[in-house]
Amino acid sequence: MIFSIIGAFFVYIMGAFYVTKIIYVFIKVGSIPSLKDLTIELLLALDLFLFGSLLLIFAYGTYDLFIRSAFPETLQSSAKQCPIWLSIGTIEDLKGYLLGYIIIMLSVTFLQKAVALEYTSPVSLFLFAGGIFLLGLTHYFAHKR
Repeated sequence: MIFSIIGAFFVYIMGAFYVTKIIYVFIKVGSIPSLKDLTIELLLALDLFLFGSLLLIFAYGTYDLFIRSAFPETLQSSAKQCPIWLSIGTIEDLKGYLLGYIIIMLSVTFLQKAVALEYTSPVSLFLFAGGIFLLGLTHYFAHKR
């Protein structure tokens, strides 16, 4: 749990590094070199921030399930501090939160790769549309529960 928190802060620092690099290039050059490169770098930073959030939710979920639940007197006092959307009662709740974040991270990674790809033929464009359809299907079934 502690290493998950440390890893989350490290990943946040890496994401901040990418955003700082984009700002530095913008200040140094005076304009953005390529909109495609900017989009790829920002999507990479977004992916890192999402992964940091995933690690923090994992750390909080394991704390909530295994440490805080071992001390029933702390459950009443700290129940008001936790947002309702983050209440983790079972391991299945934690797996659901983590699955949602992983699907979002995969969506961002897919978008990053799709932006970097060159579409030279109708087949590649059709495959890209199929990938978007499958991604939407994944989101639908993940949130259907």
